[in-house]
Amino acid sequence: MKIPFVNSKDGQAYNRRNDDCKHIFLPASLKVFKKGEPVSTVVTFGICVTFWSAKASFVGVSHFTQPAIYESTKATAKYGNVALPFIINNLSQSFEMDLFDVHIIGGAKLDDKDARGEANIKITKKILDKYKIAYTSEDCGGLYGRKIIFDTKSGDIFIKKTKVLRESDWV
Repeated sequence: MKIPFVNSKDGQAYNRRNDDCKHIFLPASLKVFKKGEPVSTVVTFGICVTFWSAKASFVGVSHFTQPAIYESTKATAKYGNVALPFIINNLSQSFEMDLFDVHIIGGAKLDDKDARGEANIKITKKILDKYKIAYTSEDCGGLYGRKIIFDTKSGDIFIKKTKVLRESDWV
C-alpha cells in the first residue's frame, strides 16, 4: 500500500506518493498530525524540529531552511520564525507544551564561510526559549548532512550523518 505524504513547495501543501510507505518532508514543510507512520527528511543547513508526547495524540514536525522573514506577505514554512510558532500554537491549543519531547536536528555548514546553519540553530533556540519550551535533544552543526527517520508512534528518532546527500535520499 502506498501512503500519501504532505510537503510544502513554496509554502503550498501538496500530496505525493512514494514506494517506501513513509511520510517524507521536503524543505519548507510543516505539519501537525495524528501519530502513525514514520516520517523522514534530509537536512543540511536547514533544521528539522520534532514535537512528540506519550500523552498527546498529535505530533508536530517542521523542516525549515531559512531563519526568519519579517514581511507577512512572504511568510511560509520555509522560515523558522513562521514554522515553529505555527506548530507550537496548534499543539498548545490542545496540549500542555511541557509534555512534549522536542528535538532539534540539522544546521550544518556546507563550508567554512556558510553561516546559514548557525543562523537556523540560533532562531530555533530563540523561539523555543520565547515560548518557554525546553528541548530534549539537539544534533546540530558540523559539516555533515543528516538523514532522519522519526517514529511518530514511539517518539524514537534515528539520525544518520553523511557527507554525501543524493537526489535519491528524497524519494
